[in-house]
Amino acid sequence: MKYPTVAEVEASIDFIFSVVRKLNPAIKIVFTLSPVPLNSFLGANSGVTADCVSKSILRVAAHNYLQRGLPDTYYWPSFEIIHWLGAHLPPVFGADDGLDRHVNNAMINLVVKLFLKHYAIMT
Repeated sequence: MKYPTVAEVEASIDFIFSVVRKLNPAIKIVFTLSPVPLNSFLGANSGVTADCVSKSILRVAAHNYLQRGLPDTYYWPSFEIIHWLGAHLPPVFGADDGLDRHVNNAMINLVVKLFLKHYAIMT
C-alpha cells in the first residue's frame, strides 16, 4: 500500500465538495483533520512515522484547497490544537482510559467548545 499524493487528496476533496455543493449550493463547509493518530499503516516501519506522513499529506492538501479562496469553505484546526498546543497542556492522550491513541475528554470538550464559539452561528 502507498500513501496518496497531495494532488490525489486535493482531487478527492474537490470531488466530495462539488457533490455536496450540487446537493446544497448554499452550504457552508468546515473541514478538519482528525487528531487521532494512526495505529499502523501497511508497509510503514512504524505507526508514528506513518501518522506523520499521512497527516502531513492531508494537511497540505487542505491548505492548498483553502488557498483557492472558495466561498463558504473553512478549516477548523482540531489537529493543530491537539498536537501543537497540546504539548503545552496537561496530558492530551490516554488520561481517561489509559489508551494512548484516545484524546482526553477534556481536550475534546475544549476543541468542540471553541469550534461552536467560532462556527456555530455562521451567517
